Amino acid sequence: MKTIELTDEQIKTLIDALGDWLADDRPGESAWLRRQDRGGFLDMELRELLNRDDGWGDQDDHPEQAQNSREAAWEEEFIQAGIDARENVKRMSRKPIPLDK
Repeated sequence: MKTIELTDEQIKTLIDALGDWLADDRPGESAWLRRQDRGGFLDMELRELLNRDDGWGDQDDHPEQAQNSREAAWEEEFIQAGIDARENVKRMSRKPIPLDK
């Protein structure tokens, strides 16, 4: 993955150019569908990048990152506890199969 720095004006120019490229239907339907598949995601990413203000790409550490990582760890533990509980219920509900001799 490569990282580049762009101004808001450059991002807007890329979004406009991408929109023109996506709208061009001259090459045919299959090429147009490929463009929609490839370019649609890029268009959304560029628009998100242009409109968010979360310090993405900043090199400074953000104090909320530590809180976010703790919350993510808690969420993972919570999910795992649910999975373990479900597996335990499934294991407990299984009746042993009698073996006839």
